[in-house]
Amino acid sequence: MRGWLRRFAARAGPLRATFTTLLCELDPDPPVLEPAGSVVADAVAAIVAAARAVGRRWPGRVFGLSPWELAVAVTGGRLLLPSIKVGVRNTSCPW
Repeated sequence: MRGWLRRFAARAGPLRATFTTLLCELDPDPPVLEPAGSVVADAVAAIVAAARAVGRRWPGRVFGLSPWELAVAVTGGRLLLPSIKVGVRNTSCPW
């Protein structure tokens, strides 16, 4: 578990940027993400906000999608891989 947390912390900046971008692409009036106190907390807040935006964008079609399921879908299962660049893979259909 410590390894996962360490890896997430190392990738928190790019993850925050990726999921903030996704949030802005999905929501025509996205909420302002206030600083959460650390880079890791900011990344988690961005992932949660993007998951909520998915639920608003496709209501009823992605019922029960957790923020972590969204993170896995967006990153193609590579959320914690150290050597690849994180990017939005597909926003044309619900996961």
